[in-house]
Amino acid sequence: MARALLVHHEKHLDDFDVVFAAHFRGVAVEAKAIAEELDRHRNKLEEIVLERTSQLQQANEILQQRAERIAELYNRAPCGYHSIDMQGRIIEINDTELAMLGYVREEIVGRKTIFDLVAPHCAQEVERQFEIFRRDGHIENIEHELVRKDGTFIPVVINVSAV
Repeated sequence: MARALLVHHEKHLDDFDVVFAAHFRGVAVEAKAIAEELDRHRNKLEEIVLERTSQLQQANEILQQRAERIAELYNRAPCGYHSIDMQGRIIEINDTELAMLGYVREEIVGRKTIFDLVAPHCAQEVERQFEIFRRDGHIENIEHELVRKDGTFIPVVINVSAV
């Protein structure tokens, strides 16, 4: 009786091995199919990333060209432009105004305020107008004189808008 049991267990193990082996082969085939599908998706994603990267590079090149064109228009405008902060400090100035005043950019930007450039006889009115600008966000057609680097005066009409 012990022998019969042993044979029975061996047969049971053989059946289990066959079922297990078949199941394992099925899992292996399924895993290979999943791995192949993942590779296809990864390759497609890599293609999309390369295409999008190329598109972004082209868009950035166009934006850079446009920014350079806008800077050129700003700097070569027929009238002087400058940008100031809320304290009146000049943070940007175009080439036209620099030439009108006789300065180079490094002497003005971040170093001078609009009040430093106003003729002494206009200073009080400019300060009053600056307060109106701070309150309302704009002033228009204000006639004053600025002082050039060489000390001479230049008449100007000031139009200011907050941006």
